[in-house]
Amino acid sequence: MKTYRFCLGIAAFVGTIFLPVVARATSDVTVSTSPTSGGTFSVANPAVFTPTADAAVAGTADIVTKLNAGTGVTLNTASSAARNGNLTVSSAIAKTAGANATLTLNAVRDLAVNAAISSTVGTLPLVLNAGGNISITQAITSNGGNITFAPAAGQTLTLAANLNAGAGQLLLQTGGVESPAAVTVTASGVQVSGSSAKSVLTEGKQGSS
Repeated sequence: MKTYRFCLGIAAFVGTIFLPVVARATSDVTVSTSPTSGGTFSVANPAVFTPTADAAVAGTADIVTKLNAGTGVTLNTASSAARNGNLTVSSAIAKTAGANATLTLNAVRDLAVNAAISSTVGTLPLVLNAGGNISITQAITSNGGNITFAPAAGQTLTLAANLNAGAGQLLLQTGGVESPAAVTVTASGVQVSGSSAKSVLTEGKQGSS
């Protein structure tokens, strides 16, 4: 794996990708230690959280239980409610058991990771899609899973915490990227949809795989 450093003050915008069409009506969804409310998880794999209330909670206990069982989890904000469609991770998600499982976060508007997301057993590929901006203020560790970001075209991924994909890759599919301070990205490689954004990362010392 390789370690990369984000250069302070550099931002670049890249190409666009097609995102699934979502309903205009939306909920605000918070990942919290509070019990799940204002929405339900499906029993499929992945387990999909569909909100119904204006303000919904996806409980970390439910999320972690599913991930530890090797079941993927998808959190959506699209609904029939009438809020902004923001998704906020305010409590840590820590996968500590089970087979590989993917965590997908889909925000109609902005997506904020304000608490750590990690795995110590099995890979935890992460896919973060937003119709607006994405901000990362706490560390993400995927234990070898790819970490994929897709803010909206013309919007920004703001990195203010370290990312560790281990043997996985960091993928920036659309939007721009900026960092208010130097952060470290550890990954086997970095893929960006537009070559103009590749100058944002500078490769550091070769790490051990």
